[in-house]
Amino acid sequence: MPARPLDALASRPAIRLLRYLSTHPGGLTGRQLATSAGVHPTRALEALGMLARLGLVQRRRAGRAYLYALNDDSYLVTDVIGPAFRNEEQWLDRLGAELFSTLQPFAHAVVLYGSWARGDAREHSDVDLLVVTVTPDGREEVERRADEVRGRLSDRFGRFVSILALTGDEVRRRLRAGDRLMRSVMREGRALAGRSLAEVATGA
Repeated sequence: MPARPLDALASRPAIRLLRYLSTHPGGLTGRQLATSAGVHPTRALEALGMLARLGLVQRRRAGRAYLYALNDDSYLVTDVIGPAFRNEEQWLDRLGAELFSTLQPFAHAVVLYGSWARGDAREHSDVDLLVVTVTPDGREEVERRADEVRGRLSDRFGRFVSILALTGDEVRRRLRAGDRLMRSVMREGRALAGRSLAEVATGA
C-alpha cells in the first residue's frame, strides 16, 4: 500500500464506486457497479482495479466474472471511508439537530421541505427548513436567532440555509385554508428534529 493511499481517492469514479459499495454490501460485478454508480464501464474497471490493489476492495471470481465488495478488514474502510460516507448521508439530520438545539426552548420542530426533501436537489440548491414555534413571541425569537446562525450553518454544511418560522397554529390554519406550500410540506417534508409531521399537523 502506498504511503498516502487516500491520494488515489481524488478520482471521481473511485469515490462513486466506494460510496455505492458502502451502502450495498455483497458482491457485485463491475458492470453492475458501473451502471448503479453512474460511472463509464471502462473507467469503473480501471478504478476497481486500483481500489483492489490498495486493499480497499476485494475481488473474487464467480464464473466468468469478478465480484467486488468493500474489504471490511481494511482500517481505511472501517475507520475512514465508512464513517465519511455515513456522515455524508446524515448531514441533513445533523443540520436539523444543530438548528433545533440553538432555537430551544422556542421551537417545536424543524422540518425539511423543498428539493432536498423530495430528493431532486442540485449541487447548489438551498436547504429549505420550516421551524415550528411554540408561540408568536417564540417565533420572533426564532427569527432573531435564525438570522444569527444562518451564515454559520450555511458555511458549515456548504449550502445556503433558508429558514421559515411559523407557529403551530399558523401551520394548521394555513393547512385548513388549502395553502399550497403547507400542503407540500406535509406531503413531501421530513421532520429533522422535534415533533413529527403528524404532530405538527394535528397539534398533538
